[in-house]
Amino acid sequence: MLEALGLEEEVALAVCSICVTRNQLPQGAPTSPILSNMVAYRLDRDLMNFAKAHRLRYTRYADDISLSSYAQPTAFFEGGLPPPGRVSVVQLSASLRSAIKSNGFDINPEKVWFSGPKARREVTGLVVNEFTNVKRSFVRNLRSALHKVDEIGLAAAEKDYQKRYKTNARLKWVLRGRLEWIGQVRGRSFSAYRTLAKRFNQQFPASALPILPTYAEIAERSVWVIEFCIDASDGPECHQGTAFFLEGVGLATADHVLEKLPPGEHAEVYRPSEPTKKFKATPSSRRCAHRDLAILDHDVPPESHLSLPVATSPEDTSDSILALGFAAFGPGDELGKRPGHIIGRTTKYGVKMIEVSAMLAGGISGGPIVNDRYQVIAIAQRGGSKEDKQLAVEVSELLKLAEE
Repeated sequence: MLEALGLEEEVALAVCSICVTRNQLPQGAPTSPILSNMVAYRLDRDLMNFAKAHRLRYTRYADDISLSSYAQPTAFFEGGLPPPGRVSVVQLSASLRSAIKSNGFDINPEKVWFSGPKARREVTGLVVNEFTNVKRSFVRNLRSALHKVDEIGLAAAEKDYQKRYKTNARLKWVLRGRLEWIGQVRGRSFSAYRTLAKRFNQQFPASALPILPTYAEIAERSVWVIEFCIDASDGPECHQGTAFFLEGVGLATADHVLEKLPPGEHAEVYRPSEPTKKFKATPSSRRCAHRDLAILDHDVPPESHLSLPVATSPEDTSDSILALGFAAFGPGDELGKRPGHIIGRTTKYGVKMIEVSAMLAGGISGGPIVNDRYQVIAIAQRGGSKEDKQLAVEVSELLKLAEE
């Protein structure tokens, strides 16, 4: 392949000597992806042309090929769509088979699979129906392996594993690798990962895995009460709202929460679980009444809080959300989590906003609206029973303010 690209034989051999070990290409080497892309260049071109002609989407990871479509993918097959499940190679369309065969590759008959609209969709061992996930059987098998170590001991469990799979692999590293895989796909705060990692750490304390807080634990340490009182003719007038820590931004809230805070004064922020530990917060120069957003200066120690992440992809209408905050907060109250869904999006005076079904009552203002992964998608702005709409400012507006 290297010589076909025009490299002299000595250069090609030098590159090969870097890429191979014991005259073989090692699995997982850092050189493998670029080599596989070079070898499969013509295959990619032909399959992309096939996909474009039939309005399909083509993806490839090493030797694992996926073709997908929003419509019925009749171009895949000869003689109509088969039922979901394993498909015979001869059922694939002649043009699809030709595109692969003409480039020097064979189709593995054990790995041709068709997933219909309601079937489980699996790519490179991951389930991708609603979001990227590991298979339940993978988690069950890992749980069973850890249980066996508990029951019969590591030595016996390792001997049984090596005999069953004809390998000399150390069971400890197999288990750790599988746990690392779950942590990479779902995160180290995923409940199944946390449960299994704790068992692994008990059995192998010298090789303990990191375990992150759950979504709920992160939210409890990221979302804070913010309040202040001012003197009025009939006594103290107190105002309360919600503030939260956002990764890469800091402590933020809605600007109107601190609208009546006198210049030079500060508000107090604290967590309901530790009401006696109160800290000072004041609006910083990054404050925008038009967007109704404010980033705060504060004296909260880094070890005393966590931060919520920003949503990594836009949410769609009807997606589930949680409005986090403190409606009519009083002593003894916990962080409120109001479920709902996205009703729609709108732009008000140049500010991007989201309308939600959750009731954004007084006190929730300035709190985060999060998706099912507790990633922030918006900041609560206006709502309650007297409002026609429950509106929140898109998090993108807060990120713009942070850069100004």
